[in-house]
Amino acid sequence: MQVPSEVSAVAGDAAVLPCTFTPPHRHYDGPLTAIWRAGEPYAGPQVFRCAAARGSELCQTALSLHGRFRLLGNPRHNDLSLRVERLALADDGRYFCRIEFSGDVHDRYESRHGVWLRVSVRLRRARRCDRDATRPVPAHPPQGLSKLSG
Repeated sequence: MQVPSEVSAVAGDAAVLPCTFTPPHRHYDGPLTAIWRAGEPYAGPQVFRCAAARGSELCQTALSLHGRFRLLGNPRHNDLSLRVERLALADDGRYFCRIEFSGDVHDRYESRHGVWLRVSVRLRRARRCDRDATRPVPAHPPQGLSKLSG
C-alpha cells in the first residue's frame, strides 16, 4: 500500500487522501471491498467502505461517515484514493486504507502507517479600520445631541 506520510488541508475545504496498491493477483475480477479507517490500523473506526461485485468496476458505497467521504480512485485499477468534504478540525488525524479480496481468494492488505491528515484553520486578515471610526469621542457632544445621564 502506497500512501503519503501527510496531507494538509484547511477546515471547510476538501482533501484527497491518496492510496494506491500493487495488485497481489493478476487480472483479479472477483468481489472486493475498499475500506478507510481513522485513528489506528486494523481496529480503528471505519469512515468509508464500498464493495464491488465480481467483474464490476463500480464500488457501491456501503458507508460514508456523515456523507462526507467519497472514493475517487477505482479499486479495480489499484487506486483507493479518498476525498473528504467539508473538513472540520476534528478530522485531523491518521487514516488507513484497506483492500479485501473475497471469493476464491481471501487476502487483505492495509496501510500500516497510514496518512496523516492535518487540518488547519484559515486566518483571515483583519480589514483596516476606517479612520473616522478611530477618532476620539469629543468631551462635549455636538449641538443638538444631549449627554445621557445614568
